[in-house]
Amino acid sequence: MAKSRLFVAWRVPEPAASALHELGARVRASLESAGGRARWEDAAKLHATLHFLGDVDDSLVPALSSALAAATAEDAAFGVTFGGAGQFPERGKPRVVFAAVATGAADFVRLAESVARALVIAGAPKPDKP
Repeated sequence: MAKSRLFVAWRVPEPAASALHELGARVRASLESAGGRARWEDAAKLHATLHFLGDVDDSLVPALSSALAAATAEDAAFGVTFGGAGQFPERGKPRVVFAAVATGAADFVRLAESVARALVIAGAPKPDKP
């Protein structure tokens, strides 16, 4: 059976995505002028991961999608601001650089909890990594 590596994400909306992408371009230019290098994502790919599923049978995708749509249909919109930055892993050579959520973090946690409950009810497998 075919599998896909899946995660549930919140896409960073405009104009925040463009602003974060511009900030990343300035960081990249500074890094490159110091002899470093990095690969940067397009603004359209900027997101916050709410839940990592891992490798999932493609046959489960319709049920998982329906469960997510139902679980999030009643969620109220919330505001988010970004402030600060970090990296994964915390020590050593960074693989991911991220913008930290300054306000709206509690709303993200509630949304992620709704997503996790819906996925469990829909029969999602446990992820193959934390």
